[in-house]
Amino acid sequence: MVKAKGNSMTPKINDGDLVIARKAKDAENGSTVVCINDGEALIKKIQKGKEVILVSTNPSHEPFVAAKNFRIEGLVRGVYTYNV
Repeated sequence: MVKAKGNSMTPKINDGDLVIARKAKDAENGSTVVCINDGEALIKKIQKGKEVILVSTNPSHEPFVAAKNFRIEGLVRGVYTYNV
């Protein structure tokens, strides 16, 4: 379980939500994953092709090419909305 930070995955995942992920090293195209990209932990949708593209669900965040050291840590399986 990880705590989301930021708004790049809204409206599906919001800042402060608890994200449940199943440990995995690979994922199918279009999956939402918890990953490490250039040393930073992220939650993104992946698009596989010649390169892996990391995509936010919030359209104000542009997709970007994953770094060479990109790795998948888990597949997102659920979101617990945390309201304070």
